[in-house]
Amino acid sequence: QQQQQQQQQQQGTSATPGFTPELTLDLVDNENFYLVYADVPGLSKSDLIIKLSKDKVLSISGERKQPVEEGYKQKERRFGAFERKWTLPEDADSEGISAKVTEGVLTITVPKKQPEPVVDDSRDIFIA
Repeated sequence: QQQQQQQQQQQGTSATPGFTPELTLDLVDNENFYLVYADVPGLSKSDLIIKLSKDKVLSISGERKQPVEEGYKQKERRFGAFERKWTLPEDADSEGISAKVTEGVLTITVPKKQPEPVVDDSRDIFIA
């Protein structure tokens, strides 16, 4: 039974007191930008902190606070502080990152750098 509980905890199907909630991400790579999706049910934008380090690591953190209620027969939801980090790809433009929370889903848009135009530096050399 103890082994089964450990497997459930690893799979995220058991709520153990103090068990830290996970923040799972979906990443979409479009032509002009990356989209990062994270389910954040019950959280508002004021419950989340998004930072970008100088090393271009995007950090998403927050806390799901446990409601103060009595009489639970079963508890499966996870509560507590969480943090998730994602290193931006080389072609990400860190200046234009935006985020929004809509209906329990955090969406972070990371634009891609536009490729530098290829400049033809060739020229004719005059022969004297």
